[in-house]
Amino acid sequence: MMNREYRMGKVVRIDDLEIRTEEFALSIIELFTSLPKNVETQIIDKQVLRSGTSVGANWRLLKNFVIIYLVVMSYKS
Repeated sequence: MMNREYRMGKVVRIDDLEIRTEEFALSIIELFTSLPKNVETQIIDKQVLRSGTSVGANWRLLKNFVIIYLVVMSYKS
């Protein structure tokens, strides 16, 4: 199975998305740690941290599901 996708005439490696989501999550964590800690912004700060880091987790979950699905389907045929 080729790990590529065609987008706008360019070949894009699917692994690039995993790397980009990890870098995004790390930048969100850096942002979270740099924000001032006070009672007024505590809820929003935590929500930004949760939503920013969930992107990579959701991508990995989907990728693993697709791999399992392809393995199961290859045994059925």
